[in-house]
Amino acid sequence: PVFAIFFPAVTGVLAGASMSGELIDARKAIPRGTLSAVGVSFVIYVALAFWLGTHASAQDLTGNTMILMDLGRWRWAVLAGVMGATLSSALSMYVGAPRTLLALGQNRSVPFSSVFSKISKRGEPAAAILFTSLIILTTFAFGSLNSVAILLTQFFLITYGMINLSVFIEQSIGIASFRPSFKIPKYISFF
Repeated sequence: PVFAIFFPAVTGVLAGASMSGELIDARKAIPRGTLSAVGVSFVIYVALAFWLGTHASAQDLTGNTMILMDLGRWRWAVLAGVMGATLSSALSMYVGAPRTLLALGQNRSVPFSSVFSKISKRGEPAAAILFTSLIILTTFAFGSLNSVAILLTQFFLITYGMINLSVFIEQSIGIASFRPSFKIPKYISFF
């Protein structure tokens, strides 16, 4: 459950990566944007943890899912923040997912690649948007949002874990094609 709270904060990172093909200088913008987003999210979450630790009991923190609204000075502002964060996360996925499907179609990595690799006159991946919309509507119609959130959290954890493990392995064995534009110590990705 704790990861389900944290990972919406990094959907901005995911949205940025999904839209990276539209950046002017992706080599500079992606590392700078990613590290900035992670840093700001980390500071906010640590500050929030300290604040909650001083203002709420352990029983309230484990049993009250509305603790922020109960402790907030203005309930409406907390509710507006939650609604805004939820809406922006949903919209970023709705914009990013079709572009990822477009890229997969252009690389012929998915079935029906010829359909998903087309762009409309307005520059939008229309078929990918329709397919993504169909998946979203099907999820809403047949799934419980709470069970979907648990599943998505697991996908995020697996994806981030595998990316870090891949970076560690590629740095350790010295693959020639692995040439990131910024260097980090390999044990950071391992940990």
